[in-house]
Amino acid sequence: MFSIEKYSGLTGPKILTENAGTRITADFRKELVDAMKSGAEASPPDKERLLLIARTLQLEMNRRLLNSMLDGEATFQSITTKFLAEYSAAGLPETPSENQGGLQRPSGTMEAAGQQAYDPIIADAAREFGVDADLIRSVIKAESGFDSRATSPRGAQGLMQLMPETAGELGVNDPYDPRQNIFGGARYLKRLLNRYDGHVDSALAAYNWGMGNLERSPDRLPDETVTYISRVKRFYGEMKT
Repeated sequence: MFSIEKYSGLTGPKILTENAGTRITADFRKELVDAMKSGAEASPPDKERLLLIARTLQLEMNRRLLNSMLDGEATFQSITTKFLAEYSAAGLPETPSENQGGLQRPSGTMEAAGQQAYDPIIADAAREFGVDADLIRSVIKAESGFDSRATSPRGAQGLMQLMPETAGELGVNDPYDPRQNIFGGARYLKRLLNRYDGHVDSALAAYNWGMGNLERSPDRLPDETVTYISRVKRFYGEMKT
C-alpha cells in the first residue's frame, strides 16, 4: 500500500541534502509504482486520498526543483535571498511587493511623484552635507520608495528609514517630516562616507547593517545587505544615465 502519510509531510525549514533526497525519491517512486500496479485489484481511492496524492507529488517535485537550484543544504530563506540578489544584479524590473525592509512598495507613478516632490529638499541636503544628490535619491528609493510615511517592521521610519535612536542622535524630532528625515539621512550618509574614506559600498553596508556589525565582521556581510548595496548602486547608475 502506498504510504502517502510518509511523504506528505516533506515540509520544513531545511531542504533535504542530495543523498537523502535521492533515497526518498527512490522510495517514493517504488511505492507509487507498486500502488499503481495493484490499482486494478483495489477499490478506487476516495477524493480526500486523491488530493493527498496530488499534494505529495507536488511536494516531491518542488523538493527536487529546489535541490537542483542549489548545492548542498540550504534554507528557504537563503533561496529567497539568493534569488533576490541575482535578480537585482541582473537589472531586472522590481516587483511591486516588498523591499528588503519589508515595506509595501509604492507604484512607479507614486515613486516618480514622490521623487519630484522631494527633489528640492534633496538638493538642499546634498549641498549642505556634500553628498551626491543621486546617492541620496537612490537610498530613499531603496529604503521607502519615496513614501514619507513608511515604517518598517523593525521600526525604521520615513523616507530614509531612520531608526528612532539614530534619528534622535541626528537631531530629527519628527522622522516623518520629509525635510527633517532627508537632512538627517544625508547627514548620516556623510558621516559614514567620512568614516570609510569615501568607500560607497562600505557606507551603504553600514547604513543597512550597522557600523558595529560591519566593523566586527567586514567579510561576512549578510545576503540582505549584499542585495541592498546592489539595489542602491543600480538605482544610482540608472539616475546617472
